[in-house]
Amino acid sequence: MVNDTGTNSSSSISSCSTSININFTDTENDSKQTSAQSTTNTITQSMVTSNSVNLPILNIPYQFPHILKNFVKKILEEQPDDLLSWSAEYFRKLVVRQQEIDHLRQQLAFPLLRQIRFQLSKERCVSMAAAQSKWLKMGLDRKDFNKLRAIALLNMNSKITVAKFMVLSASVFATSLFSVLCTSIELMSKDKYRPFISFSTFREMYDFMASRDISIKSSVRMNVLTFAQEKSRLNNGRVYLDALHSPHCPKFE
Repeated sequence: MVNDTGTNSSSSISSCSTSININFTDTENDSKQTSAQSTTNTITQSMVTSNSVNLPILNIPYQFPHILKNFVKKILEEQPDDLLSWSAEYFRKLVVRQQEIDHLRQQLAFPLLRQIRFQLSKERCVSMAAAQSKWLKMGLDRKDFNKLRAIALLNMNSKITVAKFMVLSASVFATSLFSVLCTSIELMSKDKYRPFISFSTFREMYDFMASRDISIKSSVRMNVLTFAQEKSRLNNGRVYLDALHSPHCPKFE
């Protein structure tokens, strides 16, 4: 059970942390480790160098060097004959494993995020400093909090609305914009049996997250908001979670 101080939740998350963290590093073969690291450094450095000459600046995702290093290391270990087929299967298994881990992390984090939402229920806005304090007291990972700050380019003195903070929190544990919004509705709703939020809150959260992804077209955003608004007009201004699972709901991204 989670209490307001987060004592029990802290120990539960700590005890589970070793089972849900990915660790692909194998130190048994130093030469392969060094070779993989060298290859990774060469590739990433060449990307940075080429950008500085003629090409537009490309942002290298922070996970890329780690994923690439382990991919190269695995190739050196197994020496597959059919590299393309082997690579396809390698990444398929990696995706499945990551999805399983993300699902477990979300299950562990959700009740703790609900507690934070309850503590902020009377607040309109929250500072990052105050939010971090509650986050850590719940036993949630500091790295995850830093990740959500990085998504919105927030410093510790920044203030944002509670709705935006909760959708940012959900984005750390969910894998798609659709699942982020679904989780956020459950976090924000007072009704656990049929979760809902107001259309204005839905629009605030969806626009906030969608605006951070330049690949989402304005027409897609308009379709989602139009659909949600139509549903809210039929339900006294409410957007119910089950409406998003309707076959008529447009794609979120």
